[in-house]
Amino acid sequence: MFALGRTEDAEALLREVRESDARTKPRTCDLVAELLTEQGDLQGALDWATAGVDACLAGDDRDELQLLLRLRYRLRVDLGLPEDDYDKMLDNKKAQRADPAAGK
Repeated sequence: MFALGRTEDAEALLREVRESDARTKPRTCDLVAELLTEQGDLQGALDWATAGVDACLAGDDRDELQLLLRLRYRLRVDLGLPEDDYDKMLDNKKAQRADPAAGK
């Protein structure tokens, strides 16, 4: 809708999504965060990416967790924010891939 110039409709749909239980669904959080990033709303995107990480940690979606952690990291760098505990989780995953014994 944004691409079609239907900004009001797009914003109404985003409000509807915000008011639903969408923040408990990691994939939805990822998609909304990506959309907001494209629209230049980095702070809003970071909020959705963080909600997605929280949803992953509450459930068992480890694949989406990695996507959201990377997106969240990029957003935080773009916003000039310091490293936090979620960023460190991403660092720990990189270390585990480099040294499989590190994850044990």
